[in-house]
Amino acid sequence: MSFWDELPSLIGPSDKIVYLEDSFALPANEKNVQGPKWACAYYEYGGITIAHPRHGEDHERVQLYWLPWSNGEITKVTMEQLKYSRCDYFLTSTFSGCRFVETDTLVAHVAYHQRGHSSDSTGRDISEWNRLHGRVPPKLRRAMSFSNGGTAMTFGESSLVSYGNGAPDKDTYSKSRAVVIGYKTGETWNFVRLVYTQGDTRGVWSRFS
Repeated sequence: MSFWDELPSLIGPSDKIVYLEDSFALPANEKNVQGPKWACAYYEYGGITIAHPRHGEDHERVQLYWLPWSNGEITKVTMEQLKYSRCDYFLTSTFSGCRFVETDTLVAHVAYHQRGHSSDSTGRDISEWNRLHGRVPPKLRRAMSFSNGGTAMTFGESSLVSYGNGAPDKDTYSKSRAVVIGYKTGETWNFVRLVYTQGDTRGVWSRFS
């Protein structure tokens, strides 16, 4: 069974570290844009490396929707765009301070530092509210944040999980990280996260829903 086939059953402590390589390890730029990309999951170095197919390899490659992070910005993709991308998987940049947001209409990667706002949870809250939601509360909001920031944004069906152990922004910065991967079941998108808290290299898998 491939790594991609295992995604629906991944829950609890992980026995492998997940690494992102190639453009999946880089921020957005003119050559690294969001959209459908080919990817492979390689079992190597005692973990799993998600990278572009090597040397034209087709073995167990999948087409995923890639959403890179962008410093000072919010990158997003709507559920409608995901539907018409014809991708069965989703991947975004590794989180080490940024925020992941899923609503009934979109998913987004909110950079740790938000242009024009303070570099803390409040700044990310304000930027998310203005830039992402257009000041219109979504019916559903699931978020994964470095700290417990965003708790004031509890509209509709709302949930928040911290991958920085709920600590203030600067206390555990760069010591905690997370990987978020999505997969499609029928027409429904599901998102799972692998969280490494305060330098724990083992990590724990859990689901957003």
